[in-house]
Amino acid sequence: MIAHSESVGESVVCLTFDVDWAHEEVVADTVGILERFGAKATFFATHDSPLLRTLDPARYEIGLHPNFHPLLDGTGTGSFRATLDELMSLYPTACGLRSHSLVTSGRILAYARSRGIRYESNMLLPQQVAPFRDYDGLMRVPMFWLDYREMLVAPDFASQDLALAHEVPAVFGFHPIHVFLNTERPERYEASREHFQAPEELRAHRNGSGTPGTRDFLSRLLERIDREGRKAVRMIDLVDAHEAAHGTAAARPPSQPPSRGMR
Repeated sequence: MIAHSESVGESVVCLTFDVDWAHEEVVADTVGILERFGAKATFFATHDSPLLRTLDPARYEIGLHPNFHPLLDGTGTGSFRATLDELMSLYPTACGLRSHSLVTSGRILAYARSRGIRYESNMLLPQQVAPFRDYDGLMRVPMFWLDYREMLVAPDFASQDLALAHEVPAVFGFHPIHVFLNTERPERYEASREHFQAPEELRAHRNGSGTPGTRDFLSRLLERIDREGRKAVRMIDLVDAHEAAHGTAAARPPSQPPSRGMR
């Protein structure tokens, strides 16, 4: 059973899932894996999902995953505010934001903050970085691993070989569709697009080749978290712990004395 803690310290892992309009059965499949390990997680919702609303909020946090692409490519109507407002009407207690494709801007984040959003996670960095509070009052919680990036850059999905620091939270980004398909390469995902809302047809597109994929990675990561005694927490737990330790002031660059010879 994965260890949990109310006070988030070292050896912390956050498992996050961008729902991306997945069928309820596809999302339930991911939840089933988490349930087997007693893991906490954060889901970033794209649409009205009765399943997400039934999850235990003490274990599963629901954040927002708005899609701003239609506004960017000129096919949408309304505004970024309307896009956020619509999702917030579905999940009014949401505290976290991660945009589809990590699309963001200062104006989007300022409005999200005005609506009660406390943190955003639109950064993907190739190393673990501690959460920090930015000038706009939002906490930034960067990811350091994302399933789709793994497919594009280093498709080995070897969770046992991944170096995990103990002092900084490890934030992982998954998608239920990739967990369901056990996706190991983008071509499998693209070939199954027309079946995204038909789980039975999707099963025929699952990766069962023996090549490790997203589902394998998640299961082995959960085993590793359990084996190594790491703490699995929701994203909001990181934010609460940061505020308890550091208050609500914005992070500042470290100060140091000027170099010799500088005036």
